[in-house]
Amino acid sequence: IADNNFFLVRRLVSRPDVDIRNPDVDDDGSSGEQYTSLAWAALCGHAEIFEYLLNSGHDDLELSKDEENNTILILLASLRKGLPNPYNGEMVVNDVHQASMRMARAYHERYPMLLDWANEQGKTALHIAASAGNEDFARLLCDLGADFDLPDMLGNTPLHYASAWGHSIVAQLLINRGCQYLARNNEGFTAPDFAFSYVATCGRLESSDCSSDKPPRMSWNSSSAT
Repeated sequence: IADNNFFLVRRLVSRPDVDIRNPDVDDDGSSGEQYTSLAWAALCGHAEIFEYLLNSGHDDLELSKDEENNTILILLASLRKGLPNPYNGEMVVNDVHQASMRMARAYHERYPMLLDWANEQGKTALHIAASAGNEDFARLLCDLGADFDLPDMLGNTPLHYASAWGHSIVAQLLINRGCQYLARNNEGFTAPDFAFSYVATCGRLESSDCSSDKPPRMSWNSSSAT
């Protein structure tokens, strides 16, 4: 799958002794990320293999979820245009993004009930798309009917994440779709409380904070909300 060898994948799937799902394991034999064959095809951006596995009933008996209960849609939501793909460095970034959109449509058509399924943190695909600034994917999810007001385990909606990460285009998209602009999370903060410029905030923080994989720490001052 990683090599995008469609013919070999098709031959292996046709063998009765091969598990089409084939969830991965670590070298020591313990459970790894628990990515199935379909998940690997999704993350690598191999749409042809993905659609073949999907149409072969890969997820008909058991839905693909990794060790953090991320569904296929949640995994696809992280593949934003303009970012390198850690699973497929040889594929042009924009091609991976377009493939992710194609695969998301195909998966939703087959399993529409998964649109708002959340991972163990309570995040849906729309939360992930908003966090990543994946505007096209967020728009697709909204077009498909995703609930843009669902909170995660911390009470944060997709708008909270779009605002915290400074993804103004995604935030505006959610607002235009009618999301609850002033919804409060478990700590009582609204999305406008998060709506600082990411660059400006980093300028007030130590550089180590700006290079982390977490949103910058905000000065939680409600008077700064607009």
